[in-house]
Amino acid sequence: MNLGPPGANLFICHIPQEFGDQELLNAFQRFGTVLSAKVFVDKATGVSKCFGFVSYDSPVAAQSAINTMNGCQLGGKKVKVSNGRRQNSSIDGHIQTGCGTYCAISYLEMGLRQFMVPGTTPS
Repeated sequence: MNLGPPGANLFICHIPQEFGDQELLNAFQRFGTVLSAKVFVDKATGVSKCFGFVSYDSPVAAQSAINTMNGCQLGGKKVKVSNGRRQNSSIDGHIQTGCGTYCAISYLEMGLRQFMVPGTTPS
């Protein structure tokens, strides 16, 4: 998962259960260049956790997505879209979102910084 510059990374709550990464990308790509779109799933069951992240190449694109998509119906669910703001830059820092605080964990073996919720894994 590639992160965009500060202000360009969004946290999406209430994603429809049937949505995967591609469906999330399709829903958000009209606002700008999407660097990554990730729906998180339960590692044990493979079932969606109904939240994810979308990263853009610019804060302007991210703000446009927030302005348009926050509160919209997506696959029968009203999604909440907010900016995922880094509290600090440490590996075990936290991300404050409109839906709660989540741990930021560095996946060194992948060479990418990712957002994670304990007990979940990216799909």
